[in-house]
Amino acid sequence: MNEEYERNEEQFSQELDAFEKLLKNNEVQFFDAERFEEFFDHYLSKNKISKAEKVINMALSQHPFSSELRLRKSQVLIRRKKYDDALALLDEIQSVETANPDIFLLKAEVFSDRGEHEKAVESYLQALQYLDPEEHDYVYIDIANEYQNNSRFEEAIRYLKKAIRVNAYNDMAYLELLFCCQVCTSDEKVRAGEFLNGIINTDPYNHLAWSYYGILMLDLKKYDEALEAFDLSITAKEDYTEGYMHKAETLIELERFAEAADVYKEIMQSQEPTAVIYFSLGECYEHMNEFESAIHYYKLAIHKEPDYSDAFLGIGVVLDQMGRSSEALPYLEAAFKHDDTNLEAILYYADIKKDLGIYHDAIEVYEFLRSFELPWKDYWSNFAETLYLSGRLEEAIETIYEGVKHNPDEAELQYRWAAYQLLAGDNVFGSETLAEAFQKDRSFLKQFMEQFPQLSQHEAVISLINL
Repeated sequence: MNEEYERNEEQFSQELDAFEKLLKNNEVQFFDAERFEEFFDHYLSKNKISKAEKVINMALSQHPFSSELRLRKSQVLIRRKKYDDALALLDEIQSVETANPDIFLLKAEVFSDRGEHEKAVESYLQALQYLDPEEHDYVYIDIANEYQNNSRFEEAIRYLKKAIRVNAYNDMAYLELLFCCQVCTSDEKVRAGEFLNGIINTDPYNHLAWSYYGILMLDLKKYDEALEAFDLSITAKEDYTEGYMHKAETLIELERFAEAADVYKEIMQSQEPTAVIYFSLGECYEHMNEFESAIHYYKLAIHKEPDYSDAFLGIGVVLDQMGRSSEALPYLEAAFKHDDTNLEAILYYADIKKDLGIYHDAIEVYEFLRSFELPWKDYWSNFAETLYLSGRLEEAIETIYEGVKHNPDEAELQYRWAAYQLLAGDNVFGSETLAEAFQKDRSFLKQFMEQFPQLSQHEAVISLINL
């Protein structure tokens, strides 16, 4: 930071402190319009609307004809959702300054907030007439957002391509383009790929174009092309961290975990490792069954971010896989303590409690998860099994039935449902349910007999074996 900039910042800070005292004491002092604008912009950027409003009211009392200050007044009205007043003020300003693009940009903001997307687009297009062409990319993105909000994704894509043609290094335009492609047809993705290829042909060292082309190929499951694109994005910009990250993610998708770990370590050579990088390394080593190394990197992730819920979950899962389930429990508790929406951690905690025979605690956790209406097969299966092992057979039947409703195609759940019915003495319905499960998938019959050996001589089971 240069000394002149430091002095200016220090001077502004002092003036802002003095102005704060004026506001606090309801005193008035003369400032030029530009200084008022700086005060206003500071408060608005901090979302301190009340203070911004006080600034602009004081400013307009001293400079009532300043268009810039009146435009800022309209911003306050928009934040206050006084849309009609804002439009009226903007019309007044427009009658004096017909070629000010900010007028049309603020009008577009009003129409967008009110859900009047066509009017918003019209205002953005008017603003383009008075803006420098080099600034058009961000307005094109705004127009694209209006079409997205109206579920007109092909129109949105058209304007995002315009934005990229204006500025081929606008990260946001690429990101929005990819988002739109996610909800469009495969043909639209192919066309987007062809468009990005065109950008690359024009500028082979455009790291963003290469990277987003790689993400698109990854989405299309063209892994080799994706890897090549990420390599070229790194070649174009050696310190492009996102390119390395995407390359590692692709290698993980291909289950080439050792190579992915090498990529993460390569990132660490050029920058301070983040919690995400440590966590990703932990995942790689977990997949390679190098559990001690996995725990090491998960702990480094927690050292970087003490509330990193997934890292706590990772340690818990690894310890459980190592046969150290009791040691895993406190880490899993920490995982959902730091993030009570981490349902995977909560479920894993309940499952370990079940496996350790602590059924009462496990059932409490499963009951807590019930409100989330989880579709996961294992949740319903394990919950019902815990109730069954606790001697609560009727509740187990009700629970597994709920799981079957969530997963009608899962034969494994239906086999368990049949078993509980038969164990409860409902031979007719249990036999029918077992026959339906058998028709869906015969392979689970052997597992069924292993789980419920007491039913191996049941008439319904013998009949299926004979069949």
